[in-house]
Amino acid sequence: MTQQQNLDAAFRFAEENPYTGTTQQIVSLSVGIAEISNRFDRTTFALFRDKTEIEPKIFSKLKVIGQTLLEIDEAKRREVIKQLPASYSAIHVLCSLKPEELVTAAKSKVITPSLSVRAAREYVQQVKFPALAATDGEKGRWGHKQEHLYAIFR
Repeated sequence: MTQQQNLDAAFRFAEENPYTGTTQQIVSLSVGIAEISNRFDRTTFALFRDKTEIEPKIFSKLKVIGQTLLEIDEAKRREVIKQLPASYSAIHVLCSLKPEELVTAAKSKVITPSLSVRAAREYVQQVKFPALAATDGEKGRWGHKQEHLYAIFR
């Protein structure tokens, strides 16, 4: 196939899989964009990006999603895709995790198809910064009651 035929096929692929569609369409588009970025040279990829009429910010998010999902092996990727929500923004937030953390979250059913962007951000913060996600209200520090007891027993 010539470069033009490959580019035409890529345009058809982008039209068939909208980023506002189902989870499977979002993932297919994202993985396709990541593969196209690896296959085409910079100028051809820039032409593809401009002609798809997807906003640059959204296109960049889709590319990040695709690159992250391509790092996961095929069998585990299918399991993760089943658990992903139908929102490219939520998937993008989740893709800021390491691939193995993403697989673990999917297996432990933390990621669900009904997951919101806010819940995804909270989960990512909890995984990346566990000390900040302390549930005691004191963020891992002693409260005034504990300090008082320590002063008595000292």
